[in-house]
Order: sequence, then structure tokens, then C-alpha cells
Amino acid sequence: MTKIILCLILSVLILTNCSNDNDTHEKLSEIERLLEKEKYELAMNNLSDINVKRLNEENKAYYDLLMTQANFCLDKQTDSDSLINESIRFYEENNNKSLLAKAYYYKGIVCYQRGNKSEGINLIKKAEHLNNGTGDLNFITKIYINLSFINIDTGNYQTGLSYAKKALQTARKANNKILVALSMNKINLAFNRIEEVDSSIVYSKKIIPYLKYLNNNEHIAEILTNISISFINKNMYDEAILYAKKSLEIKPNAHAYYIIGSIYFERGENRKAWQLLNDALNTNELELKAEVLLWMADLKKKEGKYKEASELEERALATKDSIKTKQQTEHMLSLQNNAERKAADEQAQNRLVIAISAVMVVAAAVMISMLAYNRRRRNATKRQIEDISRTTEQYRQKISELDKEKDKNEKEIEKLNKKIESLKERRMTILGHGRTLYDELEKGGKTITWKKDDYEAVIEYYRTIDPKTIESIEHNYKKLTPYNIFLLIMINKGKTNDEIMLTTGISYSALRTMKHRINKVKNEE
Repeated sequence: MTKIILCLILSVLILTNCSNDNDTHEKLSEIERLLEKEKYELAMNNLSDINVKRLNEENKAYYDLLMTQANFCLDKQTDSDSLINESIRFYEENNNKSLLAKAYYYKGIVCYQRGNKSEGINLIKKAEHLNNGTGDLNFITKIYINLSFINIDTGNYQTGLSYAKKALQTARKANNKILVALSMNKINLAFNRIEEVDSSIVYSKKIIPYLKYLNNNEHIAEILTNISISFINKNMYDEAILYAKKSLEIKPNAHAYYIIGSIYFERGENRKAWQLLNDALNTNELELKAEVLLWMADLKKKEGKYKEASELEERALATKDSIKTKQQTEHMLSLQNNAERKAADEQAQNRLVIAISAVMVVAAAVMISMLAYNRRRRNATKRQIEDISRTTEQYRQKISELDKEKDKNEKEIEKLNKKIESLKERRMTILGHGRTLYDELEKGGKTITWKKDDYEAVIEYYRTIDPKTIESIEHNYKKLTPYNIFLLIMINKGKTNDEIMLTTGISYSALRTMKHRINKVKNEE
């Protein structure tokens, strides 16, 4: 009788436990549906309510996957892959291809976000391969969207466009209007990058009816800003302002302020423009803040307000230092947390603020090296070389005069000859430095760590091998910085946008802005 009772109790416990596990799995499935609908905060709140210690191994793997997804969607970057690694381990051991593909995918985009691009791409491609044939159209669309973003981000615009079109095709098959909007946004972005402006306008207009289906304000504001960029590239300024303002209504963001401000400056509405640039600074988006400050400094110089321009340049430099300090702080925190995890609980998670896009930090660093316009179109290194040449000629003339009475002036002539040799060495040092940097570029080197003196040295060396190009640049443009001249040299050498971006580390939008600025200071023939 006792055995029967014990068996009944055990059966009840097993059934209850199974029921609880089933209920928990259903809750996790509901959380996944919330994430699909872009209700990220609600999904995270529901995840936080789950008692992790009571989860069985299957539900724990599912929970870890969803937590990784929610953190990514909410821009909360963790410094540990322990959660998603546990999901991957479980799904590999149990041959669950569908959820394994999702685990690979989310680990891949987190890796890419952290800067580990090759591992990130490999994981996302593994997810694409595993998902083929599963019939999960929503998930394959997400894969295509992110592969589109990655290819656009790395300069493979045509491949990015191809993936974006595949994403749109599967999103329509799935009848998922959110993913249709996000796919069209990537198509629009790709067309902008390859400068097919008419096509970008077409897709900008196609996206608009789908915006009402989006629940994520970040996505809406980003798409509206991209639409605004399409119109500004077509010189349709009223439409560009309209959609930039709509973006600001959803979420204040520096890019939208920047777009409207630039248009107002073109129209001569400087007071409004200055206010918008100040609004852009107040968003605290560091990656764009340095760009805005430098542009404001340029404008002040054109007005002849050099003291104010200098103060703005100092603020830009301080912003660059803030970005660098933030990166160093995050790196040190990551190192400390890694050490602690090895000694303690592998489940501990110390969240860090998401890292700034390297391409934009690099852009800010390069731009800040251009600290001052030279009103005479002559940089410091060029003036230095000219001073050397002028002084050398003066010494030679003096030697020529002293040579008439050589015996009396022998010591003075010797001193002057030594000074001439010293001047020659200084000139050769500058040109030698320029040649070294130039040769490194020819072998695929980068300018990411260059400073103003480096650009000037390369320009002066290039003057010795192609003087006509430098003379033409100095004749056709006014008030160019060394960095501006360097860009024009690269353009003159036939470098493509992609090659220039790769060499300098600046983004497409930063390069476009630079070209626009340079064209504005071109001399009228």
C-alpha cells in the first residue's frame, strides 16, 4: 500500500513538474513573439520575472537565447558570451537546427557589434545555411537584413543591395510589414551609397506607408532621417527638411538637426542654422559632435571670428579625447570583468555602454587633425620649406659677396656654408618623412594615426613628383586645409570613394560632407 502511495505521489510530482516546464516554455514563446513585434521593454520585463534557477536545461537554453536577443534589441551590450554559448552548446548537442541558427545569428551580430567582424560574419552565414529549408521566413529575412547592413558597412554596396532585395522578397512572402519597412530602408541606404539617387527616392517613398507598423522609435527615427538624406541628395530641400523634422518629432537626434542646419546655411538663414547645430551638440551623440563642432569652427572662420573658431576647435579636440577616454574605460572594464569571471561565477554579467562605431571615431580623429585654416592657402610645412629655400638663397648671396675678399672672410663663409647644409638637412628630413608616408600608402597603408604635420609632409613630397597637380589645387581652391589637399590628391590620382574611405578610415557620409565643403571653396573661373 505504501509503495502504491509513493508511486502516486511521484507521478503527481512528475506531472506537475512537466506542467510547470510546459507553462514556462509557453511564457518564453510569448516573450519571443513580443520581441518579433518590437515590444522590447515588455519582453525584457517578462524575462526578468522568470525564476532562472527553476528552469530545466531546455528552457534555460531558450531563456539565454531570448535574453541575448533582448539585450541586443535594447542596445545593451554585455561583455560576456556565456549565455549565448550555453544556448549554442545545448542546441548543438540536441541537434535543434532552428534554434541553433538563431543562437549563431545573435552571437554573430553581437560579435560584429563589438568589432570582431570576421567571427560575426562567419556565425551569421552559418545561421543562414542552417535556416535554409526551415520555412522560417521572418528569421531568414532578419539574416538578409543584417548581411545587407554588414556589406554596406564594409563598402560592398552591390552585395548589400542584393541582400536587401532578398530580404524584401522574403518579408513580403511572410507578410511581415515591419520587416518590409526595414528591408526597404536597407535598399534605400544601398542606393544612396552607390549614388543612384533616383532609385533611393523611389524606395524612400515606398517606405512611408509602412512606418505606421513600426513600434520601435529608434527604427522610425533612423528611417525618416535616411529618407531625408535621399531628398537632400536630390536637392529636394523642402522634402528633406520635412522628413528630418518628422524624425526629430519621434526622437531628437544629431543627424536630423545637422541636415536641417546645413540646408538653412545654404539658404542664408544662418541664425536658424546655428540654433540647430547647437541642438545637435546637445544630443550628446559624440560620434557626430566633433564633426558639428569643426563645421561650426569653419563657419566662424569664414565670418572672420577666429577667436570663436579656435574655441570651437578646442571643444572638438576635447570631444575626441572624450571618445578615446570612453573607449579606454570600456576596454579596461572588459579586461577586469574577464579576469573576475575566470576566478568566480561564469554567469556574472557586468553590462557596458555600447561602443562607438569605429568608422565614425576614426572619422572624428582624422577630422580633428585639421585644426586651423590657413588664410593664405599655405600650410606650416610648406612655409617652413619656403623659409628654408629663401634663407638658403640669402646665405648664398652673402657668400657670393664675401667671396670677393675670400681671405678676409674665410671663417664667415665657412659658417654660412654650415648653415646652408643644416637647412638642406631640415628640408630633406621633411621630404624624407613625406616620402616614407607616401610609400606606405602606395603599399596599402592607412592615415588613421596621421597628424597635421604628416599630411603636410606628404603634400610637400608630392609637390616634388607632381608639381603641376599641387599648383592646380592651390590655384583652383582657396582656404584649403592639409587634409583637404590630401583628399584632392587622392581624387586626382583616380582613387574611388571606397579606396579613399579605406585609406582614411572615414565613413561615406563624412567623405560626402568633405567633398561638399571643398567644392564650396573652389575659385570661380
